Amino acid sequence: MTYKLLTFKSANHAMEAEKKTKDLKTRLITLPSWITSDCGFGLKVGENLEAVVKILGRENIEGIYDLK
Repeated sequence: MTYKLLTFKSANHAMEAEKKTKDLKTRLITLPSWITSDCGFGLKVGENLEAVVKILGRENIEGIYDLK
């Protein structure tokens, strides 16, 4: 299954994103080495990307990456 990984500008934004989207089966993970972000964490998202982005608002998301 392919996942999406959302990055954020701060660890606080990442943790808040996980809280807001926990019912959509998201998970906060450390970033793989090939993704650079000041935060160091990313939100792993399965099939619910559109719903997650709608809840969080695009302005709070730094980047969206494919994750296998």
